[in-house]
Amino acid sequence: MYFLKLEGMSVGSTRVEFNGFSAREEGNNILIDSGTTITFHPPDMYSEVESALATAISGQPTSDPNGNFRLCYSGGSNLQIPTITVHFTSANVQLSPLNTFIQAQEDLFCFTMIPSSDFFIFGNLAQVNFLVGYDLNNNMVSFKPTDFTKQ
Repeated sequence: MYFLKLEGMSVGSTRVEFNGFSAREEGNNILIDSGTTITFHPPDMYSEVESALATAISGQPTSDPNGNFRLCYSGGSNLQIPTITVHFTSANVQLSPLNTFIQAQEDLFCFTMIPSSDFFIFGNLAQVNFLVGYDLNNNMVSFKPTDFTKQ
């Protein structure tokens, strides 16, 4: 397991600070996990990010009939989804719509982050098209944007 220090997230130019529970492992507060699909954030932070997204995306939110996701939209090709920047200590990772929304059904696109009071995880959908490097000797993680479709 590898933990990072999440400082906040930005939806376009709207920044939301991390205000989760007490930190683990020298101040780190979110687990990076390639085996977990979605990303889990503290409820307060999630609510602010969801609100910023709802303001930024012109379209009517709709519910996920399966109840897996909290923020969904229909008409995906017409959606203008903003870039979300995840602010870690020493790294700002810009996530594209590929990282933040998933096609849950034919015409249903849902935000791939959900609230959690128990644990915070930076999941593998957020890591798509990034070469994630783990420098265990220096306790650092790096994110290199990479288009794996061209490999």
